[in-house]
Amino acid sequence: MRSPALRWPCVDARTMNAQKIAAPFGAYSIDDFARAYGHGRSTIYREIGAGNLRAVKSGGRTMILARDAEAWANALPAIPPKATVAA
Repeated sequence: MRSPALRWPCVDARTMNAQKIAAPFGAYSIDDFARAYGHGRSTIYREIGAGNLRAVKSGGRTMILARDAEAWANALPAIPPKATVAA
């Protein structure tokens, strides 16, 4: 398998975690989704199983549509701001 830098030349390897990898053909494979969103395969399948992330099958391949990936990411809980101590 080619390295991510060669496979995705539009993504700077130093900022890969901060940028999403474009979904080819409007869908991600599980591995592409893992790279784009920074989660492992087990977490992705757990999210699919819990009904939090919609996936589709094409033959034997599990795919996540780009719109479903965006919906999942937008539904994640926000991190609350830290309380500051008044001086």
